[in-house]
Amino acid sequence: MRYLFFLVLLVNVIFYFWHWRTEVLKPLIEPSVEELNRQILLLSEVNDPNMQQPVSANDVYQMICYEAGPFDNKQEILDWNKQNLVEAENIVFHFKDVEVVDGYLLFYPAPESLAKAEENVAILEAKGVNDLWLFRFGEMKGAISLGFYDTAKQAIHAQEILEKLGVSAKIKKHAMVRNHIFSRIIWKGNDQKIEKIVADFKGKFPDKRFEKCQKTN
Repeated sequence: MRYLFFLVLLVNVIFYFWHWRTEVLKPLIEPSVEELNRQILLLSEVNDPNMQQPVSANDVYQMICYEAGPFDNKQEILDWNKQNLVEAENIVFHFKDVEVVDGYLLFYPAPESLAKAEENVAILEAKGVNDLWLFRFGEMKGAISLGFYDTAKQAIHAQEILEKLGVSAKIKKHAMVRNHIFSRIIWKGNDQKIEKIVADFKGKFPDKRFEKCQKTN
């Protein structure tokens, strides 16, 4: 009977120490089912070598439409597309009336009468200005042409020379409306490719427009 008593006592002591150790090592707050699932998911993601990485903006391909022009002929844009490997999905040509500047007129303003304009011609010639022409008809009647120049820079330079002679001349831009070719270029690319194509086009055609297509209803 004594041995049985000591055996029961020993078992109780062992159970007490086992229970105490388990409670000490147990977390203060047990994780919820959602947290356990999240931990399992994260571990699976780390261990999965084929897991997809976040997609950056430069990896997203999209259909882009730009309108380019004006051109004198279709071959200009076709050659650019071929040489620069733009690989356009589609190129559509259309025509637009465009005001094109073809020169700059340097002139002496018209007075109140044609008789006064003829007096101005004599005054200008006395100052050493011989390359002139008096407009006797039309919207410029009475004004005196002092030269026609291809660029604004040339016209301004001539204007400055005349100012030194005491002649106050004006500059008028001369433009004509002409029918020109425009093209809608559609291709697929990411942001990096778009930037490269836009920069290349502006380098090749600095005087042409290259803008995103306008949305139509």
